[in-house]
Amino acid sequence: DYEILLRFYKKGVDFCRIDKILSNMRASGLSDKNWFLALKESKNAKISNGSNFFISYFYFYYQVFRKKTSQILKKIGLGKIIIVYRRYFSVMKKVNILK
Repeated sequence: DYEILLRFYKKGVDFCRIDKILSNMRASGLSDKNWFLALKESKNAKISNGSNFFISYFYFYYQVFRKKTSQILKKIGLGKIIIVYRRYFSVMKKVNILK
């Protein structure tokens, strides 16, 4: 849960990096289907845990822009641009486990 992680971080809990997959989520899962609500909840969690109001809103609208751009590119047949971006430029790698 994102909000509990923010609370821990705010309280000064130490985190460590684990180079193992801890969970797998389907791309067609509940958060992906309700992506706008998920982004909105994330924004609200940031604000309620002390993040800068304007930065939280900016990041929210940035993520909405990215998602809508991705949907449009897929719809007009340019989904390969997304694959190239994720492979070479994205910090987080989305992996297709159904290869």
